Amino acid sequence: SETTFRVDLDGVRVAVSDRVGAPGSGWATWHAVMLDGIVLAAAQAAGGLISTTNTEGVEPTPVGATVADHMASQNLVAGVLAALVARERTGVGQRVDVSLLGGQIWAQASEYSAYFISGRVPSRADGGHPFVRSGYGIFPTADGHIAMVGIPAKRRAEFFALVGMPELADDERFLAPQMTDEVHLALRQSLAKVLVRRTTAQWCELFEAGNWRFAPVNDYQAAAADPHLVENGYVFETDHPDWGRIRTVGSPIAMSATPPVPGAVSPELGAHTDEVLIAAGLSAQDIAALRESGAIG
Repeated sequence: SETTFRVDLDGVRVAVSDRVGAPGSGWATWHAVMLDGIVLAAAQAAGGLISTTNTEGVEPTPVGATVADHMASQNLVAGVLAALVARERTGVGQRVDVSLLGGQIWAQASEYSAYFISGRVPSRADGGHPFVRSGYGIFPTADGHIAMVGIPAKRRAEFFALVGMPELADDERFLAPQMTDEVHLALRQSLAKVLVRRTTAQWCELFEAGNWRFAPVNDYQAAAADPHLVENGYVFETDHPDWGRIRTVGSPIAMSATPPVPGAVSPELGAHTDEVLIAAGLSAQDIAALRESGAIG
């Protein structure tokens, strides 16, 4: 079996036996299979995610965050770490390949599995999730929106009384652990009429006292102002050598023995290009040729 892989940089080929290489792509480069026109789409669209957004009869929309990039990046990190462990055991490096499209499929594994088992294409999210028809969803309030993370069947009558609609408990359809799409829509419409009567803060206070599962629907400004984020290090302030004091996103991972700490300032684009290429075995002449050809900046 071949124990080397090759990195091809515009004709400059470098063979190594213990190097771990990690290219990333939009559509998967391991097997060069691509449908005509797919390069014009986005991973969210090609992977099916966009088809689940919004409600029936309304145009679908991309998720308003770069989730495809982040998921693929996390997959790339996990793959590199696994390859480093394998190299530690075998002494052999390898290529690790991820794509935005593959990351989208993986992130929707539950939804794809349900489709493969049932043959039924999931319906649109409709303010919640097509698999969770138990009072789960986003509801309007007097000044915004609130998310209810499901209403347990055994407490549903209690919830209906709390929000001022005890009569909903008289309809047995609304007491089922999981409702049909049609029944769940009817429940959501009924709850929307009453939840809009109070502000988000008022509902949050009431739901917190009753130990319900909920959350305010925050925008970035509101979320970043939440002391919980600062306390957990999800956002923090640091000193930048050029920009002064700035706020930035922290690590979502907490570790008891070796907690993550803010590292060095992120390098500018291309700051370590020469260093990385030299470590890969290229000579100064090779790098100069790549720069002359426009392959690198």
